[in-house]
Amino acid sequence: MTTFVSMDNDNIIRTLGLMTISAIGQGSAIGKDLIIADTEDGNDVLDTEEVRPLVKSEHPYKLEAALCLVCKGGSMKVRINLIEYSIASNDLMVTMPGEIVQCLEISPDCRLTLIGFSDKYYYPITSGEQLNTMSSFFAQRPVNHLDDEKVSDLLSIIGIMRRRLSNPATREKELIIKGYINALIIEAYELISDILTNTPKINRTRGEIIYSDFMSLLQRHYTSERSVTFYASKLCISPKYLSQTIIEQSGKPATEWIKEYVLLEAKALLGTHRYSVQEISDRLNFANQSFFGTWFKKAVGLSPRQYQQNPSWRPNSLQSNK
Repeated sequence: MTTFVSMDNDNIIRTLGLMTISAIGQGSAIGKDLIIADTEDGNDVLDTEEVRPLVKSEHPYKLEAALCLVCKGGSMKVRINLIEYSIASNDLMVTMPGEIVQCLEISPDCRLTLIGFSDKYYYPITSGEQLNTMSSFFAQRPVNHLDDEKVSDLLSIIGIMRRRLSNPATREKELIIKGYINALIIEAYELISDILTNTPKINRTRGEIIYSDFMSLLQRHYTSERSVTFYASKLCISPKYLSQTIIEQSGKPATEWIKEYVLLEAKALLGTHRYSVQEISDRLNFANQSFFGTWFKKAVGLSPRQYQQNPSWRPNSLQSNK
């Protein structure tokens, strides 16, 4: 069963459907800010008409909501911001708005519970430090393995939400949603604290620190800044030293990382079919549409409009985190 709350149907399905939400059967729609979904035991995800094009899609999607996915069985492979992750039973995946994801594989026996919500429901996080801690943690570790007790607790909370929202007699649904999301956020924050407490501290090299800080900066600024000089200045090092360090740590130049992030965003935006090429050019801070078109065609081999009609790009040489 799938429950949608405050949802613009076409928008949310396109945005969140990339995580195979559409495979989860029939549901009811009530608005545009929250989605709760759950597979039934034995549901053959790959055999649904809705999920086949999502799993086989060759372009990524940009999330417009926070997403929490619990895998109850089977397996998936996803790509989040250019890095691949394997998801198996008892794994929790959390992604934040603005991240770009792609479903690469999903097993026929995959069973999922998922909740996605807009920033309208962030209100329980009253501390900026708490929000930054959560955002930073899940940006670096979007997939975490949970023990049976934690999985049971999460599924219980989400299950109660789904049942209450599906009941037409339930009053004050938005207030109920906020209360349960508050509980989920507290659970997530405690999970982060436990993981950080129990993870041995590793003395990182100077190069590892620079690489990590560069990637964090890149995720925040790639839509507006494509110069190595910009990132070097933020890190208080020379562009040459930054370039050498990034190659040593990742085997790929800083310029290539910047290019791939911008390209990933461009493909995600083109894949939504919601923006004109001019709008995408503006969002990515290109001088004009012509320059963006030339840059994109050189990188992909297709013009932006051709890519929208035939998203034939397949990424290569991406990092993997198993």
